[in-house]
Amino acid sequence: KATNYPAVLVQHGLSNLTIENIQIIPLIQKDALLLVETNAGIIDDNMALDSNIDRSACMEAGDYLTKHFKGKTIGYMIENINSVCLSAGSQILSFKELIDGVANALIQVIQTKCDVSNENPTKMLDGATKSDLDEAKDVFEFLQDADNIIDVVKTDLVPYINSNYSTKTGPENTAIAGLSMGGRESLFIGISMTDTFGYIGAFSPAPGLLPDASLNYGGQFKPSEFKIPAGKPNPKMIMICNGNSDSVVHDVPAYYHNTLASNGVQHVWYTMPGDHNFEVWLNGLYHFSERLF
Repeated sequence: KATNYPAVLVQHGLSNLTIENIQIIPLIQKDALLLVETNAGIIDDNMALDSNIDRSACMEAGDYLTKHFKGKTIGYMIENINSVCLSAGSQILSFKELIDGVANALIQVIQTKCDVSNENPTKMLDGATKSDLDEAKDVFEFLQDADNIIDVVKTDLVPYINSNYSTKTGPENTAIAGLSMGGRESLFIGISMTDTFGYIGAFSPAPGLLPDASLNYGGQFKPSEFKIPAGKPNPKMIMICNGNSDSVVHDVPAYYHNTLASNGVQHVWYTMPGDHNFEVWLNGLYHFSERLF
């Protein structure tokens, strides 16, 4: 099932978004993660890999698609992907099935999300059409689903890892970090579980952690609650960063930073040149990792 995407993606019509970069990342067993960076955010979906596909070809296929479709729309790529494959001939035989998988994955995403590319997109809750309201409901449910991730982390993920792998436990040995929505959840989970996580990283964290009028969403914390719970240990580090030209989450990370500062919570905050992309996130991960343990 395709991801429920935030309003910034669905409101523009997925097939109308402009491609900036394409990555195909091999995962465990026979799956790969498809990441399509666009002018409005990232489209992601899992792809099944046939056993005869050389997994090292994944990155090559992503580079090939980026070369041919950077600056084009998602819809254009889907319409022309087969002709590009044919014109390349034997050059891409090793990953033609991968490219077919990309097209199928994107078509599935667009169909699942009831693409609005043939409409004139309007503001989600201001004079909205029925399609707009359906999309807004999807966004609200998406945020609610993300709020529940803490239960999985607390009751399933952390116990499983500590039971099945040789780990050092305790907050001094445990970190949580993420990008975009993962950054938002890392802040929420980390600050809610400082007895488990001593290091918290959020790279371009998404809206919804605090009240957000533009999303008509009450937030996971009230601003006065966005601090270390009474009686809980202080994290060794909280880091938030963002690109100073982020076109997706905009000033939301600064909102989080300012609220932590107002509440007297020590943390690291910085911005750097860049948009909502991996150039910023890898920089954040680098500086976060340098300060761990």
